[in-house]
Amino acid sequence: MKLTIGEKIKKLRRAKNITQEELAEELGVSCAAVSKWERSESYPDISLIFPIAAYFSVSTDELMGFDLSKRKAEIEAIKQKHLELFRAKKFDESLALIKEAKKNYPESLEILNQYMWDIAGSFADNDLAILLEHKEEFRDICQKTIERATDERLRLNARNMQAKLLLAEGKT
Repeated sequence: MKLTIGEKIKKLRRAKNITQEELAEELGVSCAAVSKWERSESYPDISLIFPIAAYFSVSTDELMGFDLSKRKAEIEAIKQKHLELFRAKKFDESLALIKEAKKNYPESLEILNQYMWDIAGSFADNDLAILLEHKEEFRDICQKTIERATDERLRLNARNMQAKLLLAEGKT
């Protein structure tokens, strides 16, 4: 996810019709700092996020450019594209898509679940060497899923993978 806080600060500052100097003075930072934020050369210190949001009367999510509904829509679009590629037997492309999605949406249990099963080779006839090679990563994904998922299908998939990992280790 690209941080757009600098662009947002610039837009909010201009809408409020204040200068960089005035904003800097209000926040107790240098004018150069505000200028760098607005040019996306640096970001405000984390301790300034709440004061900046309060000053402009926006939420911290809005300030940071985070939109949950947009993020969910992006994840749904990725899942749909992945399914289309998979059905077209474009397995390398679908795997590349889901690997990139894992980097961009590390909080999405659905993306993590799909990633894990794509690497493992789907639900049947898994290569034990691949399972063993990725066992720690898969265990982490399974644990997150079991702890956080409200979708029972995801939780069952995680339990299934845990069983496959035990089998791969010879712990039947």
